[in-house]
Amino acid sequence: MTAKLTQEFVDEWLAKHRPDFKPVDGWVYVNNKTPIPGRCLVEGCGAECAPMLSNLKRLEQGHCNDCGDRTKTEKKRAHTEGEVRREAAERGYEVVGFFTKRYKHYKSGFEDKTFATLRCGCGNVWNVSQSNLCSHGNGCPDCSPGGYKTSKPGAIYLLGRSDGVEERGFGISNEWPKRTKSYEPFNWRLLDVIEFEDGQVPLDIETIIKGVVREIAGRSVAPDSYYYRNTEAFAEGKGIPMFDDVRSLILWAVARVGSREEAAA
Repeated sequence: MTAKLTQEFVDEWLAKHRPDFKPVDGWVYVNNKTPIPGRCLVEGCGAECAPMLSNLKRLEQGHCNDCGDRTKTEKKRAHTEGEVRREAAERGYEVVGFFTKRYKHYKSGFEDKTFATLRCGCGNVWNVSQSNLCSHGNGCPDCSPGGYKTSKPGAIYLLGRSDGVEERGFGISNEWPKRTKSYEPFNWRLLDVIEFEDGQVPLDIETIIKGVVREIAGRSVAPDSYYYRNTEAFAEGKGIPMFDDVRSLILWAVARVGSREEAAA
């Protein structure tokens, strides 16, 4: 029969073998499976945690959830950056750098997404996610025969329609008069438009609004019809305000993102 460990023995063992963990003063040892309240002493952490002695005995195993999550994130990001560098090299793009943005996913909650800033041989510099570059095959927007060009002036527009139910649609375009006119046969009318010299700005704004709209209304917010092809549309009753100007739509979306991040902090 194995003799029970004493409090003195466990205290000495922890001090010698687990200098990365400090139990709270006055803690009482019960058995191997009883959590020990304490604090992580790993540099840059300091989180409160309560590992079991059985876990602490595995010297190669972590004891802090915060450190574990951080390690997983770092490994995931390292994998992501490696994938991007290989794909970019194969396609002749220069990797300028990486950055991370936090998004509210409509299903899984908050998540960090890594983006790469790439430079094409044509001189264009743009931002792209690992999935869009490596899985979906997205390349330099300026070298693509179609699509929105961040290197050109752009605009974000707001459309409206009253066909039994009030609807709104928003999108971005480098040639907004032509784009919005194509919706007129389907009873859409132009409500407002804001133009920008920097084509990246409309894209960033659209990403924010789209994330909020999809969080409220779901992934698919409109029927799969031709006139929705390049415009995100939604109807009244979805919990999204029926604004008549772009500025109000932007301020509403930004405010929702801000309050959401404050609640998560």
